[in-house]
Amino acid sequence: MDNEMARVYDSFSTHFAAFNASKRKWQYLHAQRNHDWKRNAGAGKLINRVGIAGVDMHKVPVKFFKTNVQIPHIKLRNTDLFFLPERLLVQRGNKFAAVFYKNLVIDHSTTRFIEDEAVASDARIVDHTWKYVNKSGGPDRRFSNNRQIPICLYSEYTLRSVTGVNEVICTSKIGAFDGFGSYLNQIGRFQSAMRQGIL
Repeated sequence: MDNEMARVYDSFSTHFAAFNASKRKWQYLHAQRNHDWKRNAGAGKLINRVGIAGVDMHKVPVKFFKTNVQIPHIKLRNTDLFFLPERLLVQRGNKFAAVFYKNLVIDHSTTRFIEDEAVASDARIVDHTWKYVNKSGGPDRRFSNNRQIPICLYSEYTLRSVTGVNEVICTSKIGAFDGFGSYLNQIGRFQSAMRQGIL
């Protein structure tokens, strides 16, 4: 790594630690439109999510891999993401693929999520709904076990590339991945500038 890349990477681990500090982190597996919204708290779509299996401040992809910097790691279902200084290394089973950060797109949005599980301590509750709703959005009185459910504001991140990376990560803490994603984009811009001979 040259001096410019080293300066960019100095804060890499710090921003990844901010992501790791989010109390809850999920991977979205599948989303579909909800046609029975009255019985699903008024949700417009149903999301199949799982807790992220693991987050490491440093983990090498193979036992004898040598490096002089920390390699942040996110373990998803059937996929491992290793954030090397210049590229994302994706592992699925025994197969590896590398994506330079200039070819990685990170989309970010905030989303209102009807939280039917325990609410994380760093989550922001912005509203409430009911397990069973009527046409006006109020509680359906036909159900005696109808309970109020919090609506939380979460951050949602999509990591994608033309080579097949397409992962959606959600955090209970708003903006938890913002700093880290910004650094990945910064490295990507540096790579693009190097290729164009600007630097």
